[in-house]
Amino acid sequence: MKNLELCCEMDRELSSWRNRLHEVSEKFSREPSFNKYKLQPHIEDLHILQTEIDDRLSELRTKCGFYRKQFG
Repeated sequence: MKNLELCCEMDRELSSWRNRLHEVSEKFSREPSFNKYKLQPHIEDLHILQTEIDDRLSELRTKCGFYRKQFG
């Protein structure tokens, strides 16, 4: 049961970070084009982080086997 609790906590934490990164990315998208150009490397880094977190969440949910039990 402790493994399931750990998996659930990790899922909540990673999901929270993913949502925060998404909010920051949305703020960037509302910036004028000139500012976006200057910030482009940082925006790309944010997208990479978002993708990595999504991948890790998917792997966590698969390996822990709890996604289907709780959300499926």
